[in-house]
Amino acid sequence: MGATSIHVQAVKPGSEIHNFREKELDYVRPELSHLNESWVGDSISH
Repeated sequence: MGATSIHVQAVKPGSEIHNFREKELDYVRPELSHLNESWVGDSISH
């Protein structure tokens, strides 16, 4: 069996902006966005 490894990387500064859709994305359909559900835990930016 092959060896496995875990790669841990630091959080990128723009990841919360991307996840909260604070930046305009060409693949997000704004007419359907109000149907999305979300849950927010602790912020990583503080």
